[in-house]
Amino acid sequence: MNMKTVTADDMRLLEKRMMEEYGVPAQTLIDRAGYGMAAFVRHILNTKKPHERSVLCVAGTGNNGGDAFSAAAYLHEAGVSVSVLLCGDQGKIKGSALKCLNELEQAGIEVEQMDSPSDWTDPENDYIFSMFSVIVDGLLGTGFNGQVREPVVSAINFINKMARRAIVVSLDVPSGINSDTGTTDGTVVCADFTLAAGYPKRSFLAPGMASYVGSVRIVDLGLPVHLLESVSDTRCVIVDGNIQEVLRRRAQDSHKGTFGHLLVVAGARGFSGAAAMAALSALRTGAGLVSVITPESVSVQVASAVPQAMVHPVKENRNGSMSYSGFKSWKTRLNDFDAVLAGPGLTNSSDTYDIIKSIIDVSEIPVLLDADGLNALDGKTDLLGRAKGPLVVTPHPGEMARLTGRSIVEVQADRQRFAGELADKTGAVVVLKGAGTVVAAKDRPVSLCLCGNPGMATAGSGDVLSGVISSLLAQGQDPFDSARAGVQLHGLAGDLAALSLSQAGATAMDISAALPTVIGTVCGR
Repeated sequence: MNMKTVTADDMRLLEKRMMEEYGVPAQTLIDRAGYGMAAFVRHILNTKKPHERSVLCVAGTGNNGGDAFSAAAYLHEAGVSVSVLLCGDQGKIKGSALKCLNELEQAGIEVEQMDSPSDWTDPENDYIFSMFSVIVDGLLGTGFNGQVREPVVSAINFINKMARRAIVVSLDVPSGINSDTGTTDGTVVCADFTLAAGYPKRSFLAPGMASYVGSVRIVDLGLPVHLLESVSDTRCVIVDGNIQEVLRRRAQDSHKGTFGHLLVVAGARGFSGAAAMAALSALRTGAGLVSVITPESVSVQVASAVPQAMVHPVKENRNGSMSYSGFKSWKTRLNDFDAVLAGPGLTNSSDTYDIIKSIIDVSEIPVLLDADGLNALDGKTDLLGRAKGPLVVTPHPGEMARLTGRSIVEVQADRQRFAGELADKTGAVVVLKGAGTVVAAKDRPVSLCLCGNPGMATAGSGDVLSGVISSLLAQGQDPFDSARAGVQLHGLAGDLAALSLSQAGATAMDISAALPTVIGTVCGR
């Protein structure tokens, strides 16, 4: 599944074709948007305690306000405590947005008009509105282009102030962003989640946008996929459908051998957790069997943490890292497995290079190199091009800088280009981690993951991701598809862990623990 981004003009044309070619009224599209947006807000509320399940919708006078009115009506219908603030003169609301407003008022929901800056800066409001756990931003949508003016400026500042204790959800785009270019005049809502109606907007791919859009979800409007053929952008956004494509329904007569046998080469003294988290995450993503080879001094720790895995101790060097002599007996057995994950917690010892080189030289099965599996190749990136089988590499910006001989600043300034160039040079699938993870492969569309949150910047999160992707490789999925599905699944699990526990408090193990729930939600089983 390739989900392209669209401009405001693209979206207007797609909606026009939907109305003219399929007879779908504009009001129906707004209702679909409102329903989907309300459903996601309810998902957030389900992670909160009963007394925290209240929503404040902040609406503008345009079509984005209409989406907010529609979402509020659906939330009210579902029994959610919802209040609505209107930023501007109610007399300016027209068309479908006015119809949504009228329906909202008929349902018994009072809309409070706040049309002056002082309404938004009244100190009494700080206390009154601090009781809401979710704030919905429906001030400015894709039609915005220019400078934010009062009273919207004050309303945006109000939302950002309330974000100290509430989750902010923006409808379609965070208010204050040009949805095509990502430019702002500095007054913009900083959302935790952005719910894009129909398709992701072009601005989401602009550098630095993660700070504003947060984690992105697509709200289905029922637009036929073939309508996107008219959109020229070749970059793609990774969506939940990418997970559904690789984690298909399991046959009733399946057995553990059906879902692949993954070999994990990981761990060292002081780094047993890396091996354990990668192995456990692979199992939680559906791998039928996982074997781990790890230094003998940490093998008991790994086996205790992941009793479902088969843990094999090997000799280690004086530093507690896996020795090449201990690994050598496994060289002839590598191709008996369905995939290999190598690198988490191996440390960058002299033996690690020999181990990684052997895996590249011998393996005809898919291989994923992560962490020290990549650090060992500092200055020797040409080895990646010698892989006999499919290869996936998952560098963070620092590792990418070492692989490409560039600085971290350079890599971060043009993440899509550097990921694409490394993929073209080596033939590997490249997963450049970080906010807006990039997945690149030769002759495949550059794809970006727009879900996840800052709480995932925690020790071990990358080990979880490597376990997820390598699990899909072991299950026989295409490497590029495995990488895209893996980063989306990882991001969604990170979001669920943060909603349930907090961004600051969620650990990599919490992300791993959330994987089965996310799979069940996305795939329905």
